[in-house]
Amino acid sequence: MLRTIGKRLAVQLSALVARNELFERYGDRPVQPPLDKDAWSEGLEAAEVGGSKAEPELLGAAAIKRIVADGPAVVHHWATWCEACSAEVSLLDTLAARADARMVAISWDGFEGADDKTSVALVTEAQDDFGAGWKHIVVKGKPPHFFKTLDVTHKQIPQTWLVGQDGEVLHRIEGPMAQSDVDDLIARASKL
Repeated sequence: MLRTIGKRLAVQLSALVARNELFERYGDRPVQPPLDKDAWSEGLEAAEVGGSKAEPELLGAAAIKRIVADGPAVVHHWATWCEACSAEVSLLDTLAARADARMVAISWDGFEGADDKTSVALVTEAQDDFGAGWKHIVVKGKPPHFFKTLDVTHKQIPQTWLVGQDGEVLHRIEGPMAQSDVDDLIARASKL
């Protein structure tokens, strides 16, 4: 009986595909010219061509504090599950291109209950969209300890900090950024 139902379903599905032309036919796609001989990267990873893509680091609050304190830096707190974080990626690209400070991205992915390995994998996957040349850190540990150690006053993401030469947080944007925030950060970073 299952075999009969499966055959009927396959026949109906193939008729639907044929009727609506859901698959391309031979000759539908235009002929593409061959690639130049220099088009291939000859085994180089994408990260080695045009930027340094390092794997995200899984670090505790104390280690993150040391990295943040090594200013000047723009520190962006985000997570892969944060819709507002995804919406401001183009603004962050502008900031990274024009700011005169290193960029550090701190992911809060582990705060939602994912294990460390899964959190790092999620950030690795999102890293290309978010800024592959940045230093990416995934927080290891519990939120209260992280918030206390880094003096996080706004316990939501996204948020962006400008850290000065001495490691002090000079400016905080708590919530999604606007273009005016990016322009302000670029101006502030140029004075460091």
